[in-house]
Amino acid sequence: MNIVKSAYAAFRMLPILGDTFEIGFESHKEALKEWVPTILFTLTPILAGVFFGLASVDNKLSLYLLFQQEVSDGELFIYSATLLAPLHYFVLKIEKFPSEQAFILTIMSIIAISAFAFGLIRGDKYFEESFLDYDFLFSISVVLFFFSLIIVYYAFAYRNGSVPSASDIRDIRQSEEQEILDGLAALDDTHS
Repeated sequence: MNIVKSAYAAFRMLPILGDTFEIGFESHKEALKEWVPTILFTLTPILAGVFFGLASVDNKLSLYLLFQQEVSDGELFIYSATLLAPLHYFVLKIEKFPSEQAFILTIMSIIAISAFAFGLIRGDKYFEESFLDYDFLFSISVVLFFFSLIIVYYAFAYRNGSVPSASDIRDIRQSEEQEILDGLAALDDTHS
């Protein structure tokens, strides 16, 4: 058994992301048509701030530092939560949504982390000495935001496509799991 095929099968077993292989090309194409404008319009206030910062005569900051300055007060936490909040509708209204428990748990976790972190950032101004590591919180906000973008894309793609039922996906995953185990056993036999 091919290791690449085993890795592919293992990736397909991942909750949320693995199901994207079951969605047709046209569904991905349509999802991109929805996703790109949604993200651009959502980010317009931040992009405008960066643009005006670049256009200012006395700007001495790099593009990265301008972006960081625009979102340094936890704005990406708000963006993550607001992008994901309506997606529970997809899961509840679309029949046979794959990985629905993982999807809802992921959404709820990102929203909870975002709310907590944003509350810490806003509440920190009431203390005489800051106890927060703003660079760490900025990094976390960027990671959560990009993960939120992936989840939004996945929801758009799934809504646009037809995916096998959850039981069909379970059957596919079980057969792929067996392929992985067989491949690992064959690999183990070649090294013995």
